[in-house]
Amino acid sequence: MDFSKFSYEVIHRKIKYSRLEFTSGRLQVILPQGQSEIPLLTKYQKWIESKYNYINQCKGDAKNLTLQERTDSDFKYLIQKLVNRISDELQVKINKFFFRKMKTKWASISSHNNITFNTIMSKLPEELMEYIVYHEVVHILERKHNNKFWDIIRKRYEEPSKHESQLLAYWFAMSSC
Repeated sequence: MDFSKFSYEVIHRKIKYSRLEFTSGRLQVILPQGQSEIPLLTKYQKWIESKYNYINQCKGDAKNLTLQERTDSDFKYLIQKLVNRISDELQVKINKFFFRKMKTKWASISSHNNITFNTIMSKLPEELMEYIVYHEVVHILERKHNNKFWDIIRKRYEEPSKHESQLLAYWFAMSSC
């Protein structure tokens, strides 16, 4: 395989196992000290090509997106409304929720059931904001992204991959601003 057609970064760390990560559309090859990236890239060639194609599709979709404009107070009110409705629906309790700018995530949930929302979510359509809130609240029922988690998500969203693709496209749209 000609790896020169793919942009990637090699990072050597004090780790035991190699891994591949796509961070904001860029491939990172994370390796134990002194290990070559070629065997890993060769082994996962088809997966890498598939991911690059997916990312490029989302980047193309990003060019046609319109970002929403909301005031900070409108955004926070909408999130509060969504959190209350979805937590009631799933019969779970959210401890607190916060807002801050994050570099790599739309939102995250702590072990204490506190949710932090990325402030750039304010530029998303309400439907995608609702998906993110639902996704995070489901993590109270199932912490990991395993089959049980995705089964719960699919009860409300038949094809979560469509929402995930839209979110990635919006991420690229916002990154280019």
